Amino acid sequence: MRGSTVVGFFGLVLMVVGLVVAVLGSRALATTEQVEGQVVSLRAVDEMLAPDIAYVTRAGESRLFQSGTATQPPYAIGVQVPIVYDLADAEWAEIDTWGARWLLPLIFIGSGARWCSPRWCGF
Repeated sequence: MRGSTVVGFFGLVLMVVGLVVAVLGSRALATTEQVEGQVVSLRAVDEMLAPDIAYVTRAGESRLFQSGTATQPPYAIGVQVPIVYDLADAEWAEIDTWGARWLLPLIFIGSGARWCSPRWCGF
C-alpha cells in the first residue's frame, strides 16, 4: 500500500510540474511576436543540419536566427517557417512549432497520469 501511495504522489507531482511548465511557457510567449522567416542556409550539428533563418521584425529590422535544433531530414533552403522573437530581447528567437510549445508539458503530464493512482488523482 505504501509503495502505491508514493508512486501515486510522484505521478501527481509530475502532472503539476507539466501544468506549471505549460503556464509559464504561455506567459513567456505572451511577450513575443510571431513572423515568417526564410531558411537561408544550413549548418552541420552532430551529423544533422540546423537552419539559419532570416526574418524581419514588425519594426522592420532584418535579423538572422541560427537555430540550435538540427533535424533529419533538414529544412529546405528557401522554405518559410514561423518564428517567434522576444520583443524585449533582440537576441532571442525560436522556430514556432507545436512541439516547441507543448511537447515538454505533455511529457510531464502524460508520465504523471501514467503513474498517478486513483487515490491521488481521482481517476
